[in-house]
Amino acid sequence: MVPKNPVSDINTLVLKQYKIMYEEICLRFKSEKETQAKELEILKDKYDNLQKRWETLNQLKDKFDAKLKQDTNDPKSLNQVHKTSGHQQTNFQPNSEKQLFFTQIQQLNDQIAKQKKQIQELNDKNEKHSIDNKKLEIENKKYSEQLNQIRKSSNHKINDQQILQYEDNIQKFIQTIEDMKNEKNNNEKLIEKLTKENQVLYQTNDELKKKHHEHDKNQQQKNQFQLQLSELGLKNSQLEKLVKDLEKQQQYQQDLAQQNAKQMEDKQQEIQILQQKNQEYQKELQNLNQLQIVYNEQQQQLQHLADVIQQLEKKLSESANQKSNESEKKQQQQKYDDLYQQYTELQTQDIMKQEWLNLQKSQLEDIKQENEQLNHRIEELQQQNTLLIGQLESQKDDTRLTLSQLQDQVNSYEHIVSDKNQEIQQLNLEISKQKFNLKNDDYEEKIKQLKTQYEKSESESKMKIEWMEIQNTELEETINEYEKKISNFVEQLSQLSKINSEDNSEKIVELQEHLKQYELIVNNKNIEIDELKKQINEINKKQSDEDFEKKFLNLQTQYEKLETENQMKQQWQNIQEEEQQEQVNQLNAQIDKLNDELSQTQNLNQKLQNTLQQENEKNEQLIKQSQQQLLDIQNSFNSGNIKNALRKSIKKEESFEEEANTKKNQDEQCVNDLKDKIIALNEELGEYEENQINLQQQITQLTEQKNKIQSQYEEMYNYYSKAYDQVQDLTVQVEDLKKIILDKENQIVENQYQIQQLEEQLLQMNEINKDAINENQDINEMKAFYEQKFLEQGTLIQNLQQQLEQTSDQDYYQKMNKILQENEELRQLRSENQEELNRKDQMIEELQLQMLTQSQVTGSSDLQERKRRQELLEKVKEDKSDISGSSNEQLIQKIGNQSNGESAKQSLKLDNTQDLSKSSKPKSAKSLDFQE
Repeated sequence: MVPKNPVSDINTLVLKQYKIMYEEICLRFKSEKETQAKELEILKDKYDNLQKRWETLNQLKDKFDAKLKQDTNDPKSLNQVHKTSGHQQTNFQPNSEKQLFFTQIQQLNDQIAKQKKQIQELNDKNEKHSIDNKKLEIENKKYSEQLNQIRKSSNHKINDQQILQYEDNIQKFIQTIEDMKNEKNNNEKLIEKLTKENQVLYQTNDELKKKHHEHDKNQQQKNQFQLQLSELGLKNSQLEKLVKDLEKQQQYQQDLAQQNAKQMEDKQQEIQILQQKNQEYQKELQNLNQLQIVYNEQQQQLQHLADVIQQLEKKLSESANQKSNESEKKQQQQKYDDLYQQYTELQTQDIMKQEWLNLQKSQLEDIKQENEQLNHRIEELQQQNTLLIGQLESQKDDTRLTLSQLQDQVNSYEHIVSDKNQEIQQLNLEISKQKFNLKNDDYEEKIKQLKTQYEKSESESKMKIEWMEIQNTELEETINEYEKKISNFVEQLSQLSKINSEDNSEKIVELQEHLKQYELIVNNKNIEIDELKKQINEINKKQSDEDFEKKFLNLQTQYEKLETENQMKQQWQNIQEEEQQEQVNQLNAQIDKLNDELSQTQNLNQKLQNTLQQENEKNEQLIKQSQQQLLDIQNSFNSGNIKNALRKSIKKEESFEEEANTKKNQDEQCVNDLKDKIIALNEELGEYEENQINLQQQITQLTEQKNKIQSQYEEMYNYYSKAYDQVQDLTVQVEDLKKIILDKENQIVENQYQIQQLEEQLLQMNEINKDAINENQDINEMKAFYEQKFLEQGTLIQNLQQQLEQTSDQDYYQKMNKILQENEELRQLRSENQEELNRKDQMIEELQLQMLTQSQVTGSSDLQERKRRQELLEKVKEDKSDISGSSNEQLIQKIGNQSNGESAKQSLKLDNTQDLSKSSKPKSAKSLDFQE
């Protein structure tokens, strides 16, 4: 019995490879398109080449058949042995004995039918005899009753003659009964014999059926062997594809390393920009300090004025008591007017300072917005870094998968090669036994059967190729749809960003225009206020002493209030300056830390790039080694040619065994070399895995550092938000101070009772100021409204992104589910094919047993030698027509070498038998024909 081929293991391996290929396609949509198109073109070219080779082989077969017919018809060629080359080979058909089996089975069935008819006839006779026996028994009873009646009636007065007649009749009945019994026994014996013969015939029929099944199994095993050879060719092509994929992955990793370097440079530039902005912020703080110094000087001037006013009060008190002259009063009035002018100038300076502070606040708000934008950019860069890290990890996983695939394929290839060698040896033995039972008349039928089998295999291969093309087209369609969705989403986001940017720019322009208008209004109002104050000063000069005293008291109260307010402002400014200095120091410390961490990350990235380059070099070395191994394997298999082996077997039959042994030793050495190389590859793969583990550890460290940096960025963001809140509180306080100043101005206007026209003008100006304040409030409300809208749009964009991510994830999972369903359908189909193959294996095994039994009965030695050579050539031709690729032709050459080794042994035996036959019998025409 021939062992069954491990078709199930091969099918499982093929299914695993298909699964891995689908996963790689899902992970690398764009990179697989071009490779799949190229692979399809290569497969089409191979298929066309196989068709051309098949046509050429058929033409050669027809020519060789014509030559064989001529040789058989020519009497000269009967005593000659035909020498055939590797290209001119006849087809061998393993289904040649089917008709003989069918004829034998029909003959046995006819014999069984005849025996059944005989058994039925005998059964009919037995039934007739049983009926006759019953009739005789009935008659005997009647005769016995009659005798009894006669005896009773005659009172024992019966003649002797009658008694003798009765006795004779009784003896005749007894004899007939005994004859019937003997016939019955004879019939039973015949039935037993026939049943035994029938059983023997059934047994022979079963044996023939078993042989027929074994013959079919042998054919199926041969077909499976051819299919496995084709699968080995496909696996070799897949290995080449994997090597190409590894090269592409290396290029992709190099591109990613370059991109990472560029991104790190961009980050460094952004950090430099942040440092520049911090320097600008420090300069602004210095300007604020200078302004504070100026403000202190103005306070000193106010104190000096207060001292002068106190002196004037003393002098006034002295003048009131002493009633000084009018000249002194005029001098005092002039001094008072001068002081009042100085006071008005200080008020104008305070107003200008407030305006300048407002401008600085607006600038600070702009700086905060820029900081927020920078924070957003930093977050985007962090996301990009995470994505790049994920891509690197996925690529490393892909490289691991490819290496594991190579290991699995190499191991499976070794097992398959070992199994195939065993199967080839067994098939050669069986072929050597089956050659004795073949006839020349059966070749045409075998050719037809082989053609049908080849057509079936071609149709199956075409169906598989079409199925793969359909799957590739479906995958391409899904990829295109996904890319379209992504492009649409990107366009939508770009449109939204453009719309938002345009809206924001328009809003900013509008706000700037409002601010400019407001500044113009404020400047005009300040000019009007200055003119009014000048008029007030001129009027005050003309007032009497009573008005002077009232104004003096009012000025004292206002001066005291201003002093208290200035003290409060100084305290608040000191506190603010201290806080700002602390903030600046903290920012500088954080910037130094960030610079240190960036330097560390740069060093780590350089180390990782170096390690990646080393690993890429190792991968290239492994690829080169694998290619060299494949070339060595091809050279080792291509070393033995069938043509040279056949010619040497005809010319040098004695030295063939030694050559076969040397070739076997060479093959064993090649296998051992392959094993050693595979062990070396496994060791290198282990080193590669260790390097990958180290890289993963470094990547985890980098991720931890990046998380720390993110936390620091978040702290910075919180700090800036707190500072922004403080600035807002300060703006509120400034607005309160503005309100207090307006109230004081109203008090000044109320004290000026005498001038109604000026009061009306001042009231109008106050109303204008109120309108301006309302406009400011409206502007602030508009700002808040637009900021809310901007935040709402940001939330909408985030929601849209989440929805799109969810939809893309759903599409991805749907595609994966479809692919898994298709894989399950493939498994079901493969399981059904395995069942059919197992059935065919059983049939082939039965046919092998049948061929072994027939090999002991048929044929003579000379015909066997001739048929053996023809069958070898036909077998090689069939293998060449079915096997595709260089690896498959190498296996055929190995089969030819082994079969030639066995043919040499058999040829020696046949020569010995021919010599004996020549020495024992005289040569005649019949003996010559028989030997040929």
